[in-house]
Amino acid sequence: MASGVNLTDSLMITSHSNNVSTFHIAGWKTCPSYVKAGEVALAMQMLYPDRVAVEMHPFEDRDAFKQWLNTSQDDFLTHFGTNFAAMKHVTSPFVWSSNPMTFLGGSDDLLAFFRSGIAAGNPQGVPSSTDKTGKKRGISTASGRATIPFANATTLVESEMSLDVEEDMSYDYDLVVIGGGSGGLACSKEAASFGQKVCVLDYVKPSPQGTSWGLGGTCVNVGCIPKKLMHQSSLIGEILHHDCAKFGWNVGCADGSPPTFSWTQLVSSVGSYIKSINFKYKVELRSKYVKYENFLGSFVDPHTLELWHPKKGTKKITTRHVVIAVGGRPRKLTCPGGEHAISSDDIFWMKKKEPGKTLVVGASYVALECAGFLKGMGYDVKVMVRSVLLRGFDQDIANKIGEYMEVQSGIEFIRKTVPQFITKLENGQLLVKWLTEDGKSFEEAFDTVLNATGRVPDVAKLGLDKAKVKLNEKSGRIWVQNEQTSTPNIYAIGDVIDAPELTPVAIRAGRLLSRRLYNESTVQMDYDKVCTAVFTPIEYGCCGLSEEDSKEMYGDDKVEVYHKNFIPLEWSLAEETRTSAESCYVKVVCDKTRDNFVLGFHYLGPNAGEVTQAMGLAMKLGFTYDQLVDTVGIHPTTAEAFTTLEITKSSGDTTTGGGC
Repeated sequence: MASGVNLTDSLMITSHSNNVSTFHIAGWKTCPSYVKAGEVALAMQMLYPDRVAVEMHPFEDRDAFKQWLNTSQDDFLTHFGTNFAAMKHVTSPFVWSSNPMTFLGGSDDLLAFFRSGIAAGNPQGVPSSTDKTGKKRGISTASGRATIPFANATTLVESEMSLDVEEDMSYDYDLVVIGGGSGGLACSKEAASFGQKVCVLDYVKPSPQGTSWGLGGTCVNVGCIPKKLMHQSSLIGEILHHDCAKFGWNVGCADGSPPTFSWTQLVSSVGSYIKSINFKYKVELRSKYVKYENFLGSFVDPHTLELWHPKKGTKKITTRHVVIAVGGRPRKLTCPGGEHAISSDDIFWMKKKEPGKTLVVGASYVALECAGFLKGMGYDVKVMVRSVLLRGFDQDIANKIGEYMEVQSGIEFIRKTVPQFITKLENGQLLVKWLTEDGKSFEEAFDTVLNATGRVPDVAKLGLDKAKVKLNEKSGRIWVQNEQTSTPNIYAIGDVIDAPELTPVAIRAGRLLSRRLYNESTVQMDYDKVCTAVFTPIEYGCCGLSEEDSKEMYGDDKVEVYHKNFIPLEWSLAEETRTSAESCYVKVVCDKTRDNFVLGFHYLGPNAGEVTQAMGLAMKLGFTYDQLVDTVGIHPTTAEAFTTLEITKSSGDTTTGGGC
């Protein structure tokens, strides 16, 4: 933005209703406080779009910002009147609001303003006296005082209302949730909605490389969200380089050079978005009257937890119920020099350097997804695989993904081996040595080694033995029955139990658990037929049984597979993507003894998650092959391929599809 931010003009920048306050944030664009203020304000805009609008006013550097401050003194006097704080403010950012025109101050002042408005109040405008269950609401668990909704006031008022809790007041909380990921947050907010006094403990132990993050767990900070955004970045790169010209677009630079990619810009953009979600979660907990404690919790006994923080020390709390929702962390690379490798806990937050030439160790979906988006961004990538790709997924599809990544993406796979040694060289590169299956020794230098050999439940420091919580000895995960552990008042959800390691699964399980505990529900979590997607260069979506699991359960002679290749219309113009399109594939696995009842659904192609989600309900309700192909498809789409399935795998006929 040019250095001429005009306060009078700022009143007319946006055309919002009278109920919307527009917050203006001016500062030099690389100033940490300016960035922080922007992240917080944008998070508030996401939460309350009908009440909050944000206008960012970035200056190129500190000098340009200072010049604007000096030349705007008359404007400050005109619009802020006798509030001389505006005229004396000399640091970045400079924050004001319009409707009404008010000077707020700097970054800390903006945060304090939002906090005073939210307090433990009810920003959504929901009645704060009694909810539909008859439980009293609108009470801060910290102060016991009712609060005024965010849009209407910024003060607390005394109230005679009291917390609605059980007669037995011997516990500090009705429920403590250990872990602030998607499942834990969902469980805690649901419990609070039923009038329970709830606390969430969340402390992120830094990775071996020193990476840590905010509230929200794996998915938001180092999983689904950054992964999908970086996958999208790689798809955009492929479109720019391969498709645009054939679709009539000239997107090259003025000097004729191709478009360029900035890893630093991507990490910054993704990080800013994630931080806005972290803040949003804190706001939601506050508005739901859930106490948030940035502490690591461990058991003293089944009802007592010790809270620890490296800077805040220790304290103890008691609780009637506990839900363990701590998720998992990457398994460490155990070879000599393995400490030099990064993991998925680090790759999304690499600000100091770009990945460069990368070796990805592992064959999990995390490994293949990261390898895919890094290659799509233009980096040299190799994948080291010990055994099969995508263990636990349909192996026919897994091998097709591997072939696509090798042939179409140009990623080299180093098969049936693991690193023997990793040595850090003087130039900063990592020298990796390995042995092939026939005993030959190889070595190669990489800029980055990304360890993606799997994840383990993060339970080591929970003190489970003190609470008599048992583990499944085979998997190392917490043993549960309907989310209840071996200790009756302690429950577990998410990646720490033997269940699909998926965010929506943890969220659903957490909500249902709270309803059973506090709202007399009897509905249990159904872990069967849960849709999932893998965001590799060619995306994969599935629901139900794999082909091999179906045959193992029902017998080879009782299973039929209908399948075909297809060519997405959007991949048909450019030669590079047209060749790739021949790899797109769909299949349904059927039980021949039950009128070809569909046991498994598998899709390999663009927008796999969107296509697969639409099939989730059908898989839950149950349907046959005839019902599937009797459905009229939408043309031209990739999903319509399922309505035109005719070829059986047992026939041996070609599955090559054509165009319209």
